[in-house]
Amino acid sequence: MMSRSKLFFCLAGATVSFYMVSATPAQWTQDGTLLYNTNQDSQVGIGTTSPISRLQVEGNYGANLLKIRNYLGQTKLTVSNNGYMGLGTWNPLEQLHVIGNSIISGYVGIGTTNPGQQLSVAGTIESIYGGFKFPDGSTQTTATLTGPQGPKGDTGDTGPQGSKGDTGDTGPQGSKGDTGDTGPQGAKGDTGDTGPQGPSGTSSWSDGTGNVTTDVNVGIGVSEPAYKLEVQGLIVGQFLPGEIILAISQYGGTREYNLTNVAEFRLGQGGTIRIDFTLIADTLNGATAYGQIYKDNLAVGILRSTTNSNTFTEDISGLSPGNSLQLRMSSTGGYYASYNDFALKIGAGPFCTYMSTYAPPAGF
Repeated sequence: MMSRSKLFFCLAGATVSFYMVSATPAQWTQDGTLLYNTNQDSQVGIGTTSPISRLQVEGNYGANLLKIRNYLGQTKLTVSNNGYMGLGTWNPLEQLHVIGNSIISGYVGIGTTNPGQQLSVAGTIESIYGGFKFPDGSTQTTATLTGPQGPKGDTGDTGPQGSKGDTGDTGPQGSKGDTGDTGPQGAKGDTGDTGPQGPSGTSSWSDGTGNVTTDVNVGIGVSEPAYKLEVQGLIVGQFLPGEIILAISQYGGTREYNLTNVAEFRLGQGGTIRIDFTLIADTLNGATAYGQIYKDNLAVGILRSTTNSNTFTEDISGLSPGNSLQLRMSSTGGYYASYNDFALKIGAGPFCTYMSTYAPPAGF
Protein backbone atom coordinates (compact mmCIF):
# COMPACT_ATOMS: atom_id res chain seq x y z
CA MET A 1 0.00 0.00 0.00
CA MET A 2 1.29 3.46 -0.89
CA SER A 3 1.87 5.90 1.97
CA ARG A 4 2.66 9.60 2.02
CA SER A 5 5.06 11.24 4.44
CA LYS A 6 5.43 14.95 5.01
CA LEU A 7 8.65 16.66 6.12
CA PHE A 8 8.89 20.30 7.27
CA PHE A 9 12.11 22.27 7.70
CA CYS A 10 13.05 25.98 7.77
CA LEU A 11 15.02 27.52 4.90
CA ALA A 12 16.06 31.22 5.17
CA GLY A 13 13.28 31.91 7.64
CA ALA A 14 10.47 30.25 5.59
CA THR A 15 8.80 26.85 6.20
CA VAL A 16 9.01 24.55 3.16
CA SER A 17 6.92 21.35 2.75
CA PHE A 18 8.38 18.25 1.07
CA TYR A 19 6.10 15.30 0.18
CA MET A 20 7.39 11.83 -0.56
CA VAL A 21 5.38 8.96 -2.09
CA SER A 22 6.82 5.44 -1.71
CA ALA A 23 5.86 1.81 -1.17
CA THR A 24 6.91 2.07 2.46
CA PRO A 25 6.80 4.99 4.93
CA ALA A 26 9.27 7.79 4.22
CA GLN A 27 12.68 7.26 5.71
CA TRP A 28 14.54 10.56 6.20
CA THR A 29 17.92 10.71 7.91
CA GLN A 30 19.67 13.79 9.24
CA ASP A 31 23.42 13.58 9.67
CA GLY A 32 24.80 16.91 10.84
CA THR A 33 24.15 19.34 7.96
CA LEU A 34 23.06 16.48 5.65
CA LEU A 35 19.42 15.47 5.07
CA TYR A 36 18.69 12.43 2.84
CA ASN A 37 16.21 9.62 2.24
CA THR A 38 17.43 6.02 2.31
CA ASN A 39 14.46 4.61 0.36
CA GLN A 40 15.59 4.20 -3.25
CA ASP A 41 12.00 4.10 -4.55
CA SER A 42 10.99 7.45 -2.99
CA GLN A 43 9.53 10.33 -5.02
CA VAL A 44 10.01 13.90 -3.69
CA GLY A 45 7.62 16.75 -4.49
CA ILE A 46 8.17 20.51 -3.94
CA GLY A 47 5.00 22.53 -4.43
CA THR A 48 2.96 19.34 -5.10
CA THR A 49 1.53 16.58 -2.91
CA SER A 50 1.54 13.93 -5.66
CA PRO A 51 5.00 13.74 -7.31
CA ILE A 52 5.26 11.24 -10.18
CA SER A 53 9.05 11.41 -10.62
CA ARG A 54 12.14 11.22 -8.43
CA LEU A 55 12.02 15.02 -7.94
CA GLN A 56 9.05 17.13 -9.06
CA VAL A 57 8.97 20.91 -8.51
CA GLU A 58 5.89 23.04 -9.17
CA GLY A 59 5.35 26.74 -8.50
CA ASN A 60 2.87 29.60 -8.89
CA TYR A 61 2.72 31.91 -11.91
CA GLY A 62 5.62 34.34 -11.94
CA ALA A 63 7.67 32.36 -9.39
CA ASN A 64 10.87 30.41 -10.05
CA LEU A 65 10.63 26.63 -9.67
CA LEU A 66 14.25 26.16 -8.67
CA LYS A 67 16.98 28.57 -7.57
CA ILE A 68 20.45 27.58 -6.35
CA ARG A 69 22.80 30.15 -4.78
CA ASN A 70 26.36 29.99 -3.41
CA TYR A 71 27.37 31.04 0.08
CA LEU A 72 27.72 34.66 -1.15
CA GLY A 73 24.04 34.75 -2.14
CA GLN A 74 24.84 34.75 -5.88
CA THR A 75 22.34 32.86 -8.05
CA LYS A 76 24.09 30.07 -9.98
CA LEU A 77 21.15 28.01 -11.31
CA THR A 78 17.53 29.05 -11.92
CA VAL A 79 14.59 27.18 -13.45
CA SER A 80 11.63 29.52 -14.04
CA ASN A 81 7.96 28.56 -14.11
CA ASN A 82 7.82 28.97 -17.92
CA GLY A 83 10.55 26.35 -18.43
CA TYR A 84 13.46 28.77 -18.98
CA MET A 85 16.80 27.77 -17.41
CA GLY A 86 19.39 30.30 -16.30
CA LEU A 87 23.04 29.75 -15.39
CA GLY A 88 24.49 32.67 -13.46
CA THR A 89 21.18 34.60 -13.55
CA TRP A 90 17.98 34.59 -11.50
CA ASN A 91 15.85 35.87 -14.43
CA PRO A 92 16.38 33.69 -17.55
CA LEU A 93 14.95 35.30 -20.69
CA GLU A 94 15.26 32.30 -23.04
CA GLN A 95 15.07 28.47 -22.91
CA LEU A 96 18.78 28.58 -21.94
CA HIS A 97 20.25 31.84 -20.60
CA VAL A 98 23.94 31.72 -19.61
CA ILE A 99 25.87 34.60 -18.06
CA GLY A 100 29.61 33.96 -17.94
CA ASN A 101 31.93 31.46 -19.62
CA SER A 102 30.87 27.85 -20.29
CA ILE A 103 32.95 24.68 -20.87
CA ILE A 104 31.32 21.79 -22.76
CA SER A 105 33.14 18.43 -23.14
CA GLY A 106 32.03 16.38 -26.11
CA TYR A 107 30.15 17.19 -29.28
CA VAL A 108 27.52 19.96 -29.49
CA GLY A 109 24.71 19.82 -32.04
CA ILE A 110 22.56 22.80 -33.08
CA GLY A 111 19.62 21.73 -35.22
CA THR A 112 20.83 18.10 -35.17
CA THR A 113 20.65 15.27 -32.65
CA ASN A 114 23.73 13.49 -34.05
CA PRO A 115 26.68 15.93 -34.08
CA GLY A 116 29.85 14.56 -35.70
CA GLN A 117 32.23 17.33 -34.61
CA GLN A 118 32.89 19.51 -31.61
CA LEU A 119 30.17 21.84 -33.06
CA SER A 120 27.75 20.66 -35.75
CA VAL A 121 25.17 23.12 -37.09
CA ALA A 122 22.26 22.07 -39.30
CA GLY A 123 21.35 25.48 -40.71
CA THR A 124 22.79 28.92 -41.42
CA ILE A 125 25.52 30.38 -39.22
CA GLU A 126 25.33 34.17 -38.90
CA SER A 127 28.14 36.43 -37.69
CA ILE A 128 26.74 39.85 -36.83
CA TYR A 129 30.21 41.35 -36.45
CA GLY A 130 33.79 40.22 -35.90
CA GLY A 131 33.83 37.44 -38.55
CA PHE A 132 35.39 33.97 -38.02
CA LYS A 133 38.82 33.13 -36.60
CA PHE A 134 40.77 30.19 -38.09
CA PRO A 135 43.45 27.88 -36.55
CA ASP A 136 46.26 29.89 -38.19
CA GLY A 137 45.13 32.93 -36.16
CA SER A 138 43.64 34.81 -39.12
CA THR A 139 40.18 36.35 -38.97
CA GLN A 140 37.90 36.49 -42.01
CA THR A 141 35.08 39.06 -42.04
CA THR A 142 33.92 38.53 -45.66
CA ALA A 143 32.74 35.46 -47.51
CA THR A 144 35.41 35.76 -50.25
CA LEU A 145 39.03 36.82 -50.10
CA THR A 146 39.79 38.79 -53.29
CA GLY A 147 43.22 38.18 -54.85
CA PRO A 148 44.91 40.18 -57.60
CA GLN A 149 42.90 40.47 -60.82
CA GLY A 150 44.09 38.13 -63.61
CA PRO A 151 44.18 38.90 -67.31
CA LYS A 152 40.92 39.17 -69.16
CA GLY A 153 39.87 35.91 -70.73
CA ASP A 154 38.39 35.30 -74.15
CA THR A 155 34.81 36.21 -74.69
CA GLY A 156 32.66 33.15 -74.42
CA ASP A 157 29.83 32.14 -76.65
CA THR A 158 26.50 33.81 -76.09
CA GLY A 159 24.37 31.62 -73.93
CA PRO A 160 20.76 30.78 -74.54
CA GLN A 161 18.17 33.43 -73.67
CA GLY A 162 17.11 33.21 -70.09
CA SER A 163 13.58 32.96 -68.85
CA LYS A 164 11.44 36.07 -68.60
CA GLY A 165 12.23 38.10 -65.50
CA ASP A 166 9.77 39.23 -62.85
CA THR A 167 7.49 42.15 -63.59
CA GLY A 168 9.06 45.43 -62.51
CA ASP A 169 7.62 47.79 -59.95
CA THR A 170 4.64 49.92 -60.93
CA GLY A 171 5.66 53.34 -62.20
CA PRO A 172 4.57 56.61 -60.60
CA GLN A 173 0.93 57.61 -60.96
CA GLY A 174 0.18 59.81 -63.92
CA SER A 175 -1.46 63.21 -63.74
CA LYS A 176 -5.16 63.42 -62.99
CA GLY A 177 -7.37 63.16 -66.04
CA ASP A 178 -10.24 65.42 -66.96
CA THR A 179 -13.43 65.11 -64.93
CA GLY A 180 -15.92 62.84 -66.60
CA ASP A 181 -19.47 63.72 -67.43
CA THR A 182 -21.95 63.77 -64.57
CA GLY A 183 -23.90 60.55 -64.37
CA PRO A 184 -27.67 60.38 -64.29
CA GLN A 185 -29.37 61.26 -61.02
CA GLY A 186 -30.22 58.29 -58.87
CA ALA A 187 -33.68 57.44 -57.61
CA LYS A 188 -34.98 59.40 -54.64
CA GLY A 189 -34.42 57.61 -51.36
CA ASP A 190 -37.03 56.80 -48.77
CA THR A 191 -38.14 59.55 -46.41
CA GLY A 192 -36.49 59.18 -43.00
CA ASP A 193 -38.32 58.92 -39.71
CA THR A 194 -39.57 62.11 -38.11
CA GLY A 195 -37.29 63.20 -35.28
CA PRO A 196 -38.52 63.95 -31.75
CA GLN A 197 -40.20 67.29 -31.18
CA GLY A 198 -37.90 69.91 -29.75
CA PRO A 199 -38.64 72.02 -26.68
CA SER A 200 -41.03 74.91 -26.99
CA GLY A 201 -39.39 78.12 -28.19
CA THR A 202 -39.63 81.56 -26.64
CA SER A 203 -40.47 84.86 -28.20
CA SER A 204 -38.22 86.73 -25.73
CA TRP A 205 -35.15 86.35 -28.00
CA SER A 206 -34.46 88.50 -31.05
CA ASP A 207 -32.11 87.45 -33.83
CA GLY A 208 -29.76 90.13 -35.08
CA THR A 209 -26.78 90.19 -37.42
CA GLY A 210 -24.24 88.07 -35.61
CA ASN A 211 -26.03 88.29 -32.22
CA VAL A 212 -29.09 87.18 -30.26
CA THR A 213 -30.57 89.56 -27.68
CA THR A 214 -33.29 89.61 -25.04
CA ASP A 215 -34.65 92.20 -22.63
CA VAL A 216 -35.65 89.72 -19.88
CA ASN A 217 -33.59 88.12 -17.10
CA VAL A 218 -31.70 85.00 -18.19
CA GLY A 219 -31.14 82.08 -15.81
CA ILE A 220 -28.74 79.13 -16.20
CA GLY A 221 -29.43 76.48 -13.58
CA VAL A 222 -32.05 78.68 -11.92
CA SER A 223 -35.73 78.86 -12.90
CA GLU A 224 -36.49 82.40 -11.69
CA PRO A 225 -33.45 84.64 -12.29
CA ALA A 226 -33.41 87.89 -10.36
CA TYR A 227 -30.67 89.49 -12.47
CA LYS A 228 -30.01 90.05 -16.15
CA LEU A 229 -27.80 86.91 -16.10
CA GLU A 230 -27.90 84.55 -13.11
CA VAL A 231 -25.87 81.33 -13.13
CA GLN A 232 -26.23 78.60 -10.51
CA GLY A 233 -23.01 76.53 -10.81
CA LEU A 234 -19.47 76.85 -12.15
CA ILE A 235 -18.63 78.95 -15.20
CA VAL A 236 -15.74 77.41 -17.15
CA GLY A 237 -13.98 79.39 -19.86
CA GLN A 238 -10.83 81.20 -20.90
CA PHE A 239 -10.95 84.86 -19.88
CA LEU A 240 -8.25 87.51 -19.97
CA PRO A 241 -8.03 90.06 -17.15
CA GLY A 242 -10.34 92.95 -17.91
CA GLU A 243 -12.49 91.10 -20.46
CA ILE A 244 -15.62 90.72 -18.29
CA ILE A 245 -17.24 93.55 -16.34
CA LEU A 246 -18.59 92.41 -12.97
CA ALA A 247 -20.10 95.75 -11.91
CA ILE A 248 -20.14 99.33 -13.18
CA SER A 249 -21.20 102.75 -11.95
CA GLN A 250 -21.55 104.94 -15.03
CA TYR A 251 -21.12 108.45 -13.62
CA GLY A 252 -21.02 110.66 -10.49
CA GLY A 253 -18.91 113.35 -8.86
CA THR A 254 -18.27 115.80 -6.02
CA ARG A 255 -17.26 119.39 -5.18
CA GLU A 256 -15.64 118.42 -1.85
CA TYR A 257 -12.08 119.54 -1.13
CA ASN A 258 -11.34 116.34 0.87
CA LEU A 259 -11.65 112.83 -0.60
CA THR A 260 -15.23 111.58 -0.21
CA ASN A 261 -17.17 108.52 -1.36
CA VAL A 262 -18.84 108.86 -4.75
CA ALA A 263 -19.45 105.14 -5.56
CA GLU A 264 -19.13 101.85 -3.70
CA PHE A 265 -19.41 98.09 -4.36
CA ARG A 266 -19.75 95.38 -1.71
CA LEU A 267 -18.13 92.08 -2.71
CA GLY A 268 -19.79 88.70 -2.52
CA GLN A 269 -16.64 86.72 -3.37
CA GLY A 270 -12.91 87.17 -2.70
CA GLY A 271 -9.94 87.20 -5.04
CA THR A 272 -8.44 89.78 -7.40
CA ILE A 273 -10.26 92.32 -9.55
CA ARG A 274 -9.26 94.94 -12.08
CA ILE A 275 -10.66 98.47 -11.58
CA ASP A 276 -11.12 101.08 -14.34
CA PHE A 277 -12.44 104.63 -13.93
CA THR A 278 -12.24 107.90 -15.87
CA LEU A 279 -11.46 111.02 -13.83
CA ILE A 280 -12.71 114.37 -15.23
CA ALA A 281 -11.63 117.82 -13.97
CA ASP A 282 -13.26 121.25 -14.50
CA THR A 283 -10.96 122.45 -17.29
CA LEU A 284 -12.74 125.80 -17.76
CA ASN A 285 -11.77 126.87 -14.24
CA GLY A 286 -8.35 125.17 -14.17
CA ALA A 287 -9.33 122.82 -11.34
CA THR A 288 -7.58 119.54 -10.45
CA ALA A 289 -9.60 116.36 -9.85
CA TYR A 290 -8.37 113.63 -7.50
CA GLY A 291 -9.49 110.01 -7.17
CA GLN A 292 -8.39 106.97 -5.13
CA ILE A 293 -9.66 103.41 -4.44
CA TYR A 294 -10.45 102.50 -0.81
CA LYS A 295 -11.20 99.10 0.76
CA ASP A 296 -13.34 99.22 3.91
CA ASN A 297 -12.46 102.92 4.34
CA LEU A 298 -8.69 102.29 4.01
CA ALA A 299 -6.72 103.50 0.98
CA VAL A 300 -5.49 100.57 -1.16
CA GLY A 301 -5.17 102.24 -4.57
CA ILE A 302 -2.88 104.89 -6.01
CA LEU A 303 -3.92 108.52 -5.56
CA ARG A 304 -4.77 109.68 -9.09
CA SER A 305 -5.05 113.29 -10.32
CA THR A 306 -5.76 115.11 -13.58
CA THR A 307 -6.43 118.61 -14.85
CA ASN A 308 -8.22 117.24 -17.89
CA SER A 309 -9.76 113.78 -18.41
CA ASN A 310 -7.83 110.52 -17.86
CA THR A 311 -8.72 106.83 -17.48
CA PHE A 312 -6.89 104.86 -14.78
CA THR A 313 -6.54 101.08 -14.34
CA GLU A 314 -5.17 99.02 -11.45
CA ASP A 315 -5.52 95.52 -9.96
CA ILE A 316 -6.62 95.09 -6.34
CA SER A 317 -5.84 91.69 -4.76
CA GLY A 318 -6.34 90.02 -1.37
CA LEU A 319 -10.08 90.72 -1.36
CA SER A 320 -12.55 88.76 0.77
CA PRO A 321 -16.34 88.33 0.68
CA GLY A 322 -18.03 91.31 2.35
CA ASN A 323 -15.26 93.82 1.59
CA SER A 324 -16.37 97.23 0.31
CA LEU A 325 -14.52 98.91 -2.55
CA GLN A 326 -15.05 102.67 -2.75
CA LEU A 327 -14.11 105.37 -5.24
CA ARG A 328 -13.28 108.55 -3.34
CA MET A 329 -12.88 111.89 -5.11
CA SER A 330 -12.13 115.57 -4.41
CA SER A 331 -11.64 118.80 -6.37
CA THR A 332 -9.76 122.07 -5.91
CA GLY A 333 -11.45 125.45 -5.67
CA GLY A 334 -14.87 123.94 -4.96
CA TYR A 335 -15.32 123.12 -8.64
CA TYR A 336 -17.12 119.97 -9.74
CA ALA A 337 -14.99 116.84 -10.38
CA SER A 338 -16.74 113.86 -11.97
CA TYR A 339 -16.10 110.26 -13.06
CA ASN A 340 -17.36 107.99 -15.82
CA ASP A 341 -17.55 104.16 -15.87
CA PHE A 342 -16.23 103.15 -12.47
CA ALA A 343 -16.01 99.40 -13.39
CA LEU A 344 -14.99 96.18 -11.62
CA LYS A 345 -13.62 93.56 -14.01
CA ILE A 346 -12.14 90.08 -13.87
CA GLY A 347 -8.58 90.29 -12.57
CA ALA A 348 -5.56 88.05 -13.15
CA GLY A 349 -6.61 85.46 -10.54
CA PRO A 350 -9.88 84.22 -8.97
CA PHE A 351 -12.33 87.02 -9.55
CA CYS A 352 -14.82 88.84 -7.32
CA THR A 353 -18.54 89.30 -7.74
CA TYR A 354 -20.50 92.16 -6.21
CA MET A 355 -23.54 92.11 -3.93
CA SER A 356 -24.74 95.71 -4.00
CA THR A 357 -23.74 99.18 -5.13
CA TYR A 358 -23.61 102.49 -3.32
CA ALA A 359 -25.15 105.55 -4.92
CA PRO A 360 -23.90 108.90 -3.50
CA PRO A 361 -26.46 111.37 -2.23
CA ALA A 362 -28.08 113.68 -4.76
CA GLY A 363 -26.44 117.07 -5.28
CA PHE A 364 -22.82 115.88 -5.40
